[in-house]
Amino acid sequence: DSIILQHILSHPCFQAQRMISCLWYSIGIWTAVVVFALPLESMTIPDMETQGETPRLVVPHLRILTTQDQEGIWEVLKYAAHETEDVRESTILQPYGKDFGTCPGDFGVGAFCDDENGGQQQLVGAAWIRSLYDKGGFCEISDKLPELAMAVFPSHQGQGIGTNLLERLLQLCRDQNGEATIRGVCLSCRSENEVALSLYQKLGFTKILGSEKDNRVGGTSINMVHYFRDTSS
Repeated sequence: DSIILQHILSHPCFQAQRMISCLWYSIGIWTAVVVFALPLESMTIPDMETQGETPRLVVPHLRILTTQDQEGIWEVLKYAAHETEDVRESTILQPYGKDFGTCPGDFGVGAFCDDENGGQQQLVGAAWIRSLYDKGGFCEISDKLPELAMAVFPSHQGQGIGTNLLERLLQLCRDQNGEATIRGVCLSCRSENEVALSLYQKLGFTKILGSEKDNRVGGTSINMVHYFRDTSS
């Protein structure tokens, strides 16, 4: 039996078949090695980049307002006053926006974002101060401080733009305070607007005791002030 087995194993046909089997076994091993050795970035995962893509958060550009921003200022003022219609004909609100940049002390910062087509930048929020003492402002105090007006378009709220605007405006006011006559900034805020009140207090505004008064929409407003230097000087 052993002689017959040796004869079969030594037969040329058996040797050829054995070589082919070994060859296929080797090819299988090297194929596996090659596949697992490929870098992951060379492997394609279908639709991975198109599934649930997160929108890019738009970061606005801040710059100082100019007379060229007049139309945008009217739009911001509309939101600041919680109005739905154009406010430029409102005798109550005109003092805050009309001919901005042409009166002494006019100063503000705007937040601008590219439009949908990536073209001209659009104003999406602003914060500015204006001297309105004896000119119909809502916040008239004995120090005759300029009054603040600010708002961010509803489409861009909740992104910290309002905080950035007010921080930048106050910082610029402090930087200029060396030789300026401005001692601080005042504002009038609706008592029920807790979000705005929290922001103002966070950035250094304090409520003026006894300043509560009825506002034009039937609610209550309160005056607040932020001083840049000692009021006793």
